[in-house]
Amino acid sequence: MARAVNASAGERVRVLRRRFSSIRGVFEFEVTPREGGHPISGTVERIGSRWVFGRTTGTQALAPRFTVDKGFWDTFFDVYVTPDTPATIRLTRSRGGNRAAWLLGVLVVVSAAAVLIVALAR
Repeated sequence: MARAVNASAGERVRVLRRRFSSIRGVFEFEVTPREGGHPISGTVERIGSRWVFGRTTGTQALAPRFTVDKGFWDTFFDVYVTPDTPATIRLTRSRGGNRAAWLLGVLVVVSAAAVLIVALAR
């Protein structure tokens, strides 16, 4: 899961993108300087797009570890980082939005509905 993105000083890079997903999620990142000894600073920009309610955005200060929340209605979702010094940004943990568990849940519901329909049809 740990995917690293390298960014130069002042370069705006996309570190996360989710499309056609209405599943809530919490994403944790770790930032390390590429050139020794520089403190981590810069900005983190969160852009969500809600089809019905419009765009949601937020900006926070870049830190060695930061967390970004994806809302339930954020169908399209991007996270951009602009570091002040060269840095490597790594997604370390993603909570929520487990597609396998979600698909299993859908499969269970559809199967139960099919069994119920067959039982009622007799």
